[in-house]
Amino acid sequence: METSNNRFVTIPTPDPSWDYYQLWHTLQLIKSDLDSSIKLLSETEENNDYTGEMVNSSLHRIDALVEKAKGEI
Repeated sequence: METSNNRFVTIPTPDPSWDYYQLWHTLQLIKSDLDSSIKLLSETEENNDYTGEMVNSSLHRIDALVEKAKGEI
């Protein structure tokens, strides 16, 4: 199975029995959060509390996921 993102890049989806599956999945979650934050920022013309809170929340989630990923290597 393969996944395609918005840039038309095909990303192979590994078998769950693959040794690096958990790390791959965690990195996909990080990428998704980053993409969502970048999209939100690109759609926001002026600084506002909502955008700041959403991006800050996403960055905290990303930080936790990065720490989790380090333990999966």
